[in-house]
Amino acid sequence: MKNFKRKDYIYLRYLEDDEDAYRKKGDIVRYKKDWLIEELKGRNFNTCFNSDSLIWEKNPDAEENEIAFNKIYKSITVSDNWQGKIYLSEDDYLYLDDWLFSHMSSYDIDLVKGLKKELLPNRKNDNKMIMLKEGCPDVAAIITMYFKKGEIIDFSNPSVIALFYTPYWLKIFAKTEVIEGEEKEKLFQDDFSNAINVQVVEDFAFSLNITKEHHYFKMKDNIKVKTDKDVAKLLGMSYLNDININVVRNKQGFITHICTVTSDYNSSDREMEQIILKIADRISSDEAMEIHKKACLDYVERQNTEFAKFMEIHEREQKKLDDIYQTKKNNPEMFPGVNGDFVHIDKDSITEKKHTLKQIQEFYQNLKILDSDIVKHICFYGGTIPYILNNAPESRDFGDIDMFVPTEYMEKLRAEFSKQESFEMLCDSKLYAEACMLTTRIAKESTELSLKNQQVDTTDSVASSLFDSLMSFMTPNKYKRDYVDANGIVHNPLNVHKEEQLPYYRKVQDFGFKAKLFGINISVFPIYEYKNNLMAKSFNINEMYKFLLGVRVLDNTKLAEFIQQVNVYGSIFNILPLEYTLASKQSAVEGSYAFRYEKDKEDVKYILSNKDELGISDEKLQEILKNYPDYSISIAYEINGNQVTAMDGEAYKQLVLTNRQAS
Repeated sequence: MKNFKRKDYIYLRYLEDDEDAYRKKGDIVRYKKDWLIEELKGRNFNTCFNSDSLIWEKNPDAEENEIAFNKIYKSITVSDNWQGKIYLSEDDYLYLDDWLFSHMSSYDIDLVKGLKKELLPNRKNDNKMIMLKEGCPDVAAIITMYFKKGEIIDFSNPSVIALFYTPYWLKIFAKTEVIEGEEKEKLFQDDFSNAINVQVVEDFAFSLNITKEHHYFKMKDNIKVKTDKDVAKLLGMSYLNDININVVRNKQGFITHICTVTSDYNSSDREMEQIILKIADRISSDEAMEIHKKACLDYVERQNTEFAKFMEIHEREQKKLDDIYQTKKNNPEMFPGVNGDFVHIDKDSITEKKHTLKQIQEFYQNLKILDSDIVKHICFYGGTIPYILNNAPESRDFGDIDMFVPTEYMEKLRAEFSKQESFEMLCDSKLYAEACMLTTRIAKESTELSLKNQQVDTTDSVASSLFDSLMSFMTPNKYKRDYVDANGIVHNPLNVHKEEQLPYYRKVQDFGFKAKLFGINISVFPIYEYKNNLMAKSFNINEMYKFLLGVRVLDNTKLAEFIQQVNVYGSIFNILPLEYTLASKQSAVEGSYAFRYEKDKEDVKYILSNKDELGISDEKLQEILKNYPDYSISIAYEINGNQVTAMDGEAYKQLVLTNRQAS
């Protein structure tokens, strides 16, 4: 009892039935006084004023059971000239007098007078008390109240009461009386004889400082139950709310004690306590404390047991993963890596799909049938380029053709490729980026944003925003999920108006795709500039991992100044400089990159032996080497279902390319 004081609680007795509150005449309810006072300041008060707009002077002589603002405060004063918006809703009360109208504009006065309303009788019988029959969100019932510095907000004024007190509580107080004196003392002594102020059992292991009011009861001797469902049935309930009700079991599994836990949003559990008394008896607060301590220790023990089981399962799964890793760690299709300085070289021969030089030549020739406005944005790179440019009579076989495409043209490229009968999508990163809503901001055209702003009417704007907010509360979560349109733009169905005002789109990131075109494997990745560096997107998706990657192509480089145009089979194509190809392949050879070692060694030999014919510049090669990144993975996003975890390049390297304990 020492932790609780009678003056901190309010007891109300219902003088008549209240169907809306599910109360009968004579029912007694209990509320924390501070909570109830805050509840009285309703929606209109909280949207009109903020914490700095009023000066509150408490009345130290206020009665114990007083909750009216004009009684518990000496004064409530406007701190500075102030205006606040109020959203009037159906069933709000208003008292139409001079005070109300003197704080409104003529436009808002006409708005209030024009709303459908119902006249309510009051003590003065002056036909000024009304209840609105329409309001937000169906109509733009928004008014602005104007207050002057030093003005007293008088809560004895019926107009202030009607405007700022919560209508729900006005109805409750009209049907109840406050219990005082000896009767309140008796109720308080009974209610809190078994009460303790402690952490919730489930929070105990985390050493939280937040405590809540618990009321403990001991199950009657003749009642033997083991499940929450059994208890709920005895209490006449469909289920137990484990947030507000806790049970304590003995080692045999029988429920020995039950307690109520005061929630954060409902400070009256007296009704539940009265129901529990049908099957359990109050115990002393000292006994309640002992029971609670034991329940906390039992909880910790259960958690430790569950954790031990989890770790046992986790270690088994970890060993399975590590076994998979050991058998596949040298498979380049599983772990392609970059630059090759950290990939295992003790591997067996690798099997991959091969394409002959003739097939590659036919591929480049077939590009003529595509839309030239799309093809001109492709930047080809990789091992096929030197042989194609030099019109080599023969060469090694190739695994695929690599392409970089500026981010803004990726969708157009997909659409163009999809028109070809030979096109087959093998892996598209969009599916993974969409699943976890991995997005980036794309600036809107200034003209587009300006046009949208010009078209927005102020009144409609506010009404639309309010409607969105109200709908978000009323709409089930499954309908709130963001969706992606055909252009990759992410939308929330309830925030369309807000999205129109933003200076950017939220667009799903594109990490490229792997496909077949004209019978040849192709790898297509977006390329872009970031902080004066040339960057690209890539991915590593296999049965063990799903990664979307950010890649550094070259530092201190701009794409327009870097790419070269070449004539191949009568068509003009963009390529990355052959000096870059040489630098990349030399890096792989020097790093003994298993997957690329043999073919890159052969390519380096071919490029160097045909250096003059290919126009290789030593000066440009040195410039590229100066800006060549030490490690090209800048960021990695690990995808697990619709969840994403970001990590830096080094963490990615350690996770997928070294002999590690699988996680």
